[in-house]
Amino acid sequence: MPLINIQLTHEISPHQASQLAAGATKIMESILGKKPELTAVNISVLEPKHWFIGNNKLSDTSDFSAQVIAKISENTNTEEQKAQAIDAFHELLDEHYGPINEVSYVQLDEIPTTDWGYGGKTQEERRIKRTSDGSVDTNYYLQKGKYLRSGLAWEYLAKLKSVFSRA
Repeated sequence: MPLINIQLTHEISPHQASQLAAGATKIMESILGKKPELTAVNISVLEPKHWFIGNNKLSDTSDFSAQVIAKISENTNTEEQKAQAIDAFHELLDEHYGPINEVSYVQLDEIPTTDWGYGGKTQEERRIKRTSDGSVDTNYYLQKGKYLRSGLAWEYLAKLKSVFSRA
């Protein structure tokens, strides 16, 4: 359930905004394994006279700059995946908005699963397996423990990682 805020220093067309939103969603899905139907993108424009690089107003230059802040669940991606996503965001901005100033930032904020959610539930609450009446599914966790002790733990952990990397 990524939440992506993209701040730009110059106006863009509705078509460019759609391209940026689609590209950001694709990065989240293809690189970080996030579900596109749960990815929200907000694009806003700040006036170049209010954006400074090296204590110089961007309005005094012909440069374009941007900032991307994407919130993702903590510990759901590797360092390599995050580095690839940061590079992909820079390329996306350069292609559909730029060329952008080198001093354009991409920030991936990892939020603890207990500290955010959607639809009135935290990500942690969504992670916990429940029965149809809402109670914790103890049978599921007993079976999971048996499975882990059976020597198939590595397979289970790989499966678990693929499930949660889409959250």
